[in-house]
Amino acid sequence: MRWVVAALVAVTPLAAAQLKPETLAAFDRYIRQTEQGLDEQKGKLWADESPARAAKIRQGEVVVEPFHTKPLTNVKSGLVHDWVGGIFLPGVSLEHTLALVRDYDRN
Repeated sequence: MRWVVAALVAVTPLAAAQLKPETLAAFDRYIRQTEQGLDEQKGKLWADESPARAAKIRQGEVVVEPFHTKPLTNVKSGLVHDWVGGIFLPGVSLEHTLALVRDYDRN
């Protein structure tokens, strides 16, 4: 049965979402406002804003929370999902981590 479902999914055409110009404009505004807020926080890590959150991450938990009070923000003809997370990877360099997460074709 799994093969039948897999075959059906493989042959079903996938329609790319076409965002309306007003949705893109609203998203761009959201990004600019968010980046402005992040610029004001330079040098501060999200994980360190809460001792409990930092402890969880240091103990190996993957911590994910809404970036703002609400995880969803309504914009013209759409929704913005904005989450933030943290994970501690002992013994892994930042260079190696960035190379892995930026290799979109392999992931």
